[in-house]
Amino acid sequence: MQEKVAEKAAPTEKKSVGTPDRARIKRLVDAAAGKCHGGFRQLADVMEVHPQLISNWRNGVKTPSPEAQADLAQIAGQNALVAGLMAMIEKTDGDRKKRLQAAYREWSAKAAANLEKMTSV
Repeated sequence: MQEKVAEKAAPTEKKSVGTPDRARIKRLVDAAAGKCHGGFRQLADVMEVHPQLISNWRNGVKTPSPEAQADLAQIAGQNALVAGLMAMIEKTDGDRKKRLQAAYREWSAKAAANLEKMTSV
């Protein structure tokens, strides 16, 4: 008698749309936690999420949504709009990614021009 061996089904692979910048996210979480007197636990309280989620973001286990990255940036005293846009750029691909990158380049060029005007006066 031949024994039947059940083959393990290969896990379904999700298409990797974009690769998040893990180092940038870690710096963002650290900066936001640094502004909270209670560190990571207080950051979780402020963001109304479980402390384990903060740890997962910091360690690259999970990726915070663009909205969460904007919240982290705001808490850290950084530009929330830029953080959200960077997260969206990392999250997508194709033509949408190109449009978002163009929007970011346009915005940063205008911001640089405005800063130059302000400092040259």
